[in-house]
Amino acid sequence: MLAIEDHPAASPVLGEEKSAAKMRPISCISALAALLTLVSPTFALVDKKSINSQTRLAYAGSTGMTVSWNTFNQISEPTVKYGLSPDALIYTVTSNVSVTYPTSLTYNNHVKITGLQPDTLYYYLPTTLLQPPAAPYSFRTSRPAGDHTPYTMAIAVDLGTMGSEGLYTSAGKGVSPNNVLTPGERNTIESLALALDEFDFLWHPGDIAYADYWLKEEIQGFEPNTTIEDGYKVYESILNEYYDEMTPITTVKAYMVGPGNHEANCDNGGTGGYDASICMPGQTNFTGFINHFRMPSEESGGTGNFWYSFDQGMVHYVQIDTETDLGHGLIGPDEPLGGTEDSGPFGLLNAQVDWLVADLAAVDRTKTPWVIVSGHRPWFASGDVCTTCQEAFEDILVDNNVDLVFSGHFHIYERNDPIKNGTSDPNGLNNPTWPWYITNGAAGHYDGLDSFDTPLQSYQRFGLSTENATYGWSKLTFHNCTHLTHEFVASNNNSVIDSATLYKNRTCPLSTPSSSSSIAASTPSATPTSSAISTFSAFTNSSTTTSSLPLTTSTVYTTSLITITHCAATVTNCPARSTEVVTSTIALYTTVCPVAAASTATPIASSTPKGVSSAAAVASSSAGSSIAGSSTAAIAASSPAVVSSAGAAATTLGVSTAQASGTISVGGTASKTTSGGLLQVTGGARANFAGVNFLPMGAAALFVALL
Repeated sequence: MLAIEDHPAASPVLGEEKSAAKMRPISCISALAALLTLVSPTFALVDKKSINSQTRLAYAGSTGMTVSWNTFNQISEPTVKYGLSPDALIYTVTSNVSVTYPTSLTYNNHVKITGLQPDTLYYYLPTTLLQPPAAPYSFRTSRPAGDHTPYTMAIAVDLGTMGSEGLYTSAGKGVSPNNVLTPGERNTIESLALALDEFDFLWHPGDIAYADYWLKEEIQGFEPNTTIEDGYKVYESILNEYYDEMTPITTVKAYMVGPGNHEANCDNGGTGGYDASICMPGQTNFTGFINHFRMPSEESGGTGNFWYSFDQGMVHYVQIDTETDLGHGLIGPDEPLGGTEDSGPFGLLNAQVDWLVADLAAVDRTKTPWVIVSGHRPWFASGDVCTTCQEAFEDILVDNNVDLVFSGHFHIYERNDPIKNGTSDPNGLNNPTWPWYITNGAAGHYDGLDSFDTPLQSYQRFGLSTENATYGWSKLTFHNCTHLTHEFVASNNNSVIDSATLYKNRTCPLSTPSSSSSIAASTPSATPTSSAISTFSAFTNSSTTTSSLPLTTSTVYTTSLITITHCAATVTNCPARSTEVVTSTIALYTTVCPVAAASTATPIASSTPKGVSSAAAVASSSAGSSIAGSSTAAIAASSPAVVSSAGAAATTLGVSTAQASGTISVGGTASKTTSGGLLQVTGGARANFAGVNFLPMGAAALFVALL
């Protein structure tokens, strides 16, 4: 339990004499708080029927999963049953973690399951749910580090309660009509639930539920007025409403969270005349956030739910805390003297930044070549950015070659260049040295979206103007170790509004995708984009427009592995004729055989790839895949003579890259090949010739969007 303190309070009814209210103490607050420490959270708060068990999951290391749920009474031994079949939950794990805090309506129960198999489907059921489901829930464990199978994950930031206590078809006084939902419009929670099969897990780096908007909603007439003494009931009710709404997602997908400013206390909703002094014990200092979640800080050496890291396949994810604990004398925006939230710190001096340096230095980039960092507040965005966050973190991220930094806080969508100290990387998204920055705080909450009307910075590449703004979330697809695609998904219809692909020049290991787990490989989107906007349409600065490459293109990549049972002993000729390559077709794999003298034998694969293969009597056979998912063979052109590489072992290469000396991957048009390794690729694919990488040239390039 937290210590109980006397709090100056506001007037008995909200909205009356707000400026003077902070000076008027209400003695019943202390008495009520003291009473709440002695009783169960069932103490006459709200209708219990409105609360489900809010079951949620979180990764707990490479072979673990934490299962959490809420109950009205404390449980002496929280228990989860699980197994590999819904009809055989033969394993049982227990804990002694059943915790609450003053003013909470429920107890938070946490059980960690360890020793699981990676990337495996399990079924589970807590034994004390308020509303048991008809069948057990299920989850899939984390992909092991080093698994380079393509996959997709989802990110939503600044996501609040939907419905009558949050983002709705109406709002209170002062809220723009553009910020409410139209009747029947799909919200972000519904959109995520509809897309469950498209992503592995959901990452939510801050601003969760917006329970601290209770005061603003009442003052604006959206919620019925109550007294300050009873305000904690409304605050906790909004929290529970949100967690209830999220259960279709959080019962089956790991829900990884980080701290935002709206988790700090009960009065951070933008209402003047009140401050954190009105908050009851339990609704300050991130207390609800600390109790409700269990992130893998123990496994990663971090601190609570504030900073931690985890691996998922080919990616190392890092959650940082931009609200507190910036280190080296910097004051966090939610800390005392840093703002009005009066929260933290949560670690010792310099604890977070020292941990971050050590965590990033320990990353094995052969296993997890991608490193993604997320913190709630951005330092490169259109708005009042967090300069102290930049001072604390930017150099560390640059020095450790972080690939992407993702944030929210501003309720807009904005895609920037890779940046260092406000300057765009000269390579853009084509093998940049500096981190790529994306801000997406457009998931939606009571107050809607922010206006996008600030002057543009030179590093900004795409944003949704005020006139074109829509609620949405982000998808990150990791195709292999070199290509990462970000998509902004509009919640109202799940269409892709913006898409961009980052290319990093590094050598990928071969990977065999699992048909049961590879989302990107097994379910390519037949309709990848809709209603793309290629500029900040509220502005006319030509320097901020995107490149000539259309932002409406979404490309699906995969890596396939087949076994070569026979290759020609000697092949010197490549008689294939040049044919036009359809720009919506990409190379899925290339099989390379040893090349020596003269032969016209055809490589024979042990398995037939999807689609039609027609690469006969050549040294390289390629298959392609259209966006709709069909496959065709595509050999566009080849050199008059293939350079000999006799003695090389038969090799299967992933995603349009040929590595045998003198052999090219034919997913685009090879205009010239010589024994010295000169190669130009004018469409479609990326080639590797004699150890040198070449990128597509021209607007028809599919793999790298040079934005």
